[in-house]
Amino acid sequence: MLRIAKIISVTLVCFIFGVMLAWQYKSINNNSERTALENQRMERLTEQLVQLQKMNNDLEKRLAELKEENDELLSAATNGRDFRERLNKELMDTKIFAGLVPVKGPGLVITIDDGPIFNVQDSDLLLIINELRAADAQAISVNEERVVPMTEFRSTTDSYVMVNGNRLTVPFVIKAIGDPEKMEHSLKMIGGVIDQLETYEFKISVQKSNDIIIPAVRDDGSVIRIDLMSPVTEGR
Repeated sequence: MLRIAKIISVTLVCFIFGVMLAWQYKSINNNSERTALENQRMERLTEQLVQLQKMNNDLEKRLAELKEENDELLSAATNGRDFRERLNKELMDTKIFAGLVPVKGPGLVITIDDGPIFNVQDSDLLLIINELRAADAQAISVNEERVVPMTEFRSTTDSYVMVNGNRLTVPFVIKAIGDPEKMEHSLKMIGGVIDQLETYEFKISVQKSNDIIIPAVRDDGSVIRIDLMSPVTEGR
């Protein structure tokens, strides 16, 4: 009886020990699988992180390239705009100098009329205009006819003067844009233009103005003619 009891005790202990070993083995196995899964997950996350870092580097590089291209385009646009503005200003300056556009500014208004004996001639008008030019007048007109380098003055046997192909009669109103003080002083100096013209008893007045408007020369080709001219090419 005692022997049977020992056998049963040994058997029970072996059974319990076996169950404990099986449970521990299963637990270790589960831990190993979990560790393997976590390692696999960590490897995938590491790969994704590396890919994201590469994508981020590529995007930063592309962003830098686009910024550089944008800066170049902005610079080109600014340079192009500056060039167009400079070209337009040069074109306008040329038109003003050639008398192709109306202009305004400060200056003098000189009115001259016939005397009791003598009539105003083309030489009298040129005397005034040349003196104004010597005093740095920047634009001149006679009876609203713009005076340009190609303007001609010609007196006739009748009581008019041909200017730019038009008949102008007294009173002649000469407008000049420039420094009013300088031009007036030049005209009125002792023994100057006004003194010379007054010997013919012409009626002359000189007035300053801050708002003189001088029209453009006619653009019908009758005053400024360039049909027989062409630019000289390099080396010719």
